Amino acid sequence: MVKQESAFDESAGSSVGALGLMQIMPATAIETESSIHIHRLHQADDNLRIGTAYLRKLITRYQGNLALA
Repeated sequence: MVKQESAFDESAGSSVGALGLMQIMPATAIETESSIHIHRLHQADDNLRIGTAYLRKLITRYQGNLALA
């Protein structure tokens, strides 16, 4: 996922505002972890923690269907 989203570039950003390795939108980051500071989304450990927590939430929501998640 990280290869596809950011080509392993921690400083990656998209034209719509997604940030970091997993290209997380700031609103999604705050929804997932309310204490996160947006500038931390360029830090690999924070980005991966939040990104995987959000992905886990989607996998649960879609009952394990990875294509929908």
